[in-house]
Amino acid sequence: MEKLGLASLLRGDNENAIKYYMEAIEIYKRGPNRDDNNLAQCYNIIGVAYKNNKEYSKAIEYYNKAIEIYKQMYPNEDNKDLAVCYNNIGTAIYKAEEYDESIINYKKAIKIYETVHPNRDNEDLASCYKNIGIAFKNNKKYADSIKYFNQAIEIYKKLYPNRDNKDLDSCYKNLESARKYTSGASSSSNYNS
Repeated sequence: MEKLGLASLLRGDNENAIKYYMEAIEIYKRGPNRDDNNLAQCYNIIGVAYKNNKEYSKAIEYYNKAIEIYKQMYPNEDNKDLAVCYNNIGTAIYKAEEYDESIINYKKAIKIYETVHPNRDNEDLASCYKNIGIAFKNNKKYADSIKYFNQAIEIYKKLYPNRDNKDLDSCYKNLESARKYTSGASSSSNYNS
């Protein structure tokens, strides 16, 4: 079921993706060897499908189901899959224009990513820094947004030294936009450096 669900999701057929992943959940729940990790992954992917359909409250509901399972599995909250869920729920909440709440979830994801990736040269962490930067910018907290855009840029520049990356470009554009709203903002990152 999961393979059919993933194929549907990748084709943009979110309704069938939801259907197939719901069927997979029922199998995991009924099976003799309940697999909580796969169950949580199914909930997370259903959340992605609902987010893609702009059904943000349903997306949030399923992300929360995944988070609850992961928190039981990883009480120290030191697992990448849990960070992915917090990032995903942050994005769904952001899309619902609840910026403060999205920032809370992005911060939870960042805390985990910084723990599981101590060298911090990780695309997931950079993406989360970019996401929280955008949320701060849209919440008119420009100094905070600049801080996070700079952190994302620092990582993206290490990962993509030739600077051929759409997320890096997005960070630079958002950074410049945030700077327009602040006077005297300085930055350690410069697009031309």
